[in-house]
Amino acid sequence: MENIQKEKKETEAQKRASRKYKNSKWRPNIFIDADKRESIERWFTRKGYKSFNEYVISLIDEDMRISAD
Repeated sequence: MENIQKEKKETEAQKRASRKYKNSKWRPNIFIDADKRESIERWFTRKGYKSFNEYVISLIDEDMRISAD
């Protein structure tokens, strides 16, 4: 039996909404040594963060708050 994936058709409104969402975000690229990944993931998970993104944003917000004082 052949496994055939159905093509998802996206409406023009969905395409516009997706483009608008993507354009409202900034996605910087960073490079971290791969051997640090596991310890970083353990660290932010223990601190209660759900994702690396959430952790980094929190660090930036805190640093900017301190710098503004």
